[in-house]
Amino acid sequence: MSIEIIVGRLGKQTISQIADKASHEIVGAGKTRALCVTPDGVATLESVGHVLDEDLVGVYSVGPGKFQLWRMIQEDLHVAVAERGLGPRAKARKRVYAGRKSKVAA
Repeated sequence: MSIEIIVGRLGKQTISQIADKASHEIVGAGKTRALCVTPDGVATLESVGHVLDEDLVGVYSVGPGKFQLWRMIQEDLHVAVAERGLGPRAKARKRVYAGRKSKVAA
């Protein structure tokens, strides 16, 4: 079963806030989770077997404790943001709106 928990969005929350929420979710679940960041900056925790390699930031387990986990996630997120050019100016998802309907002459 695939699990996806949104833990934040780069540019909307700080890296520290995203790392804090992610570490809290991992410790609360008591399971190993993969942290992923999409090209538009959405950070998610996912089941380890269901991640895209290009989105993967790291795989984390409960072992080290919440503070150590937070620090590891924060460091890895800083590296991912720098390498991928993510952050507040990352491309937003495009939304498609229904346009004006033209009248067709009968």
